Amino acid sequence: MKSRFFTLPSSADKLDLSVAVFEPEDLKGARGIFQLVHGMVEHKERYYGFIEWLVDKGYICVIHDNRGHGASINDKIELGYMGKGGWKALVEDVMIVGDWARASYGPMEFTLFGHSMGSFYTRNYLCSFGDELDGAIVMATAHPSKFHNDYCMAMTKAIAAVKGWHYRSPYISRIMFGDCNARFQPSRTGADFLCKDEAKVDAYLNDERCQFTFTLSGDYDVFTVMG
Repeated sequence: MKSRFFTLPSSADKLDLSVAVFEPEDLKGARGIFQLVHGMVEHKERYYGFIEWLVDKGYICVIHDNRGHGASINDKIELGYMGKGGWKALVEDVMIVGDWARASYGPMEFTLFGHSMGSFYTRNYLCSFGDELDGAIVMATAHPSKFHNDYCMAMTKAIAAVKGWHYRSPYISRIMFGDCNARFQPSRTGADFLCKDEAKVDAYLNDERCQFTFTLSGDYDVFTVMG
């Protein structure tokens, strides 16, 4: 397996998007391109094990840190903040990385994969640019009731009116993640829902790049694209 790491400028605000590409040793035998969009409060490196499996199956894999995550920030204070372009900028970022892959490897089967928060943005991408894809995988997605989502958006706006959009609200974070672990009782940690492999759960909890609270601006973006 061969790998490359570089940045691509976002069209929304020129933010440097941290990109990783993994290729089979024999590119001539590649089965297609597989683009991955990761979830909320994590980063691209968490997918490298899955990517290694995909490359072994013959796929070229490309993944980037979503804005406000991993290395796609200018400063740690930007973790959990999508920027002024908000959720639309994140969807544009997915398109920029995908367009780079198409231009770099030429026409071949192209699949877009989105997990959790990444699934919300993948769904939006499909509505606007789905004709460009040969396949899509929407994993660990959600679709809350209109009442619940409207309530979450209203509460986020109300708190932001007092605290500002960069405030990190424990209350909104509980709304976002509070029920995820409910079915895992007795629970060992607060993140048992992530994976049955306890070592991976512990690695997540010990990774500072996965231990931050979204800004209200970022929360509102997620509620907006989920609705």
